[in-house]
Amino acid sequence: MKKILLVLGLFTIIVTSPACKKKKGGDSGGCDEASISFVSNPPVNSTQTPAAGPNFPLEINISNMPSQGVSITVRARPESPANAAAFFTETRNSSQQVNNFTITNTPVNVASIVEITITSRSCSNNSITGSYRYSRK
Repeated sequence: MKKILLVLGLFTIIVTSPACKKKKGGDSGGCDEASISFVSNPPVNSTQTPAAGPNFPLEINISNMPSQGVSITVRARPESPANAAAFFTETRNSSQQVNNFTITNTPVNVASIVEITITSRSCSNNSITGSYRYSRK
């Protein structure tokens, strides 16, 4: 009886273990695409020295571009309160590796945050976000 239970237990483990396998490569949310990554200038997770403005350039360099391109959303808002309305929002579709934005309408002497979201156009689960802080003097 113990041998039968042992064999059934081993059989159950062998049958169910492939369903528990983790997908190889980046976690792109169940997509067959490589996970999107990017580098920006100003860099993500940085705090920029206050500058005169009135326009602030942003360059985004995307790696692992999906074949159908991406949607890029750049949103700038006051740092506090956390739910402050954005004073700048731009969304564009792109299949280019390098994408340039110009942030406008930044209020003077207000600590601000830029939020960047990049999402695959063919798989909405393949997405990445980042942010940096800046201000206009």
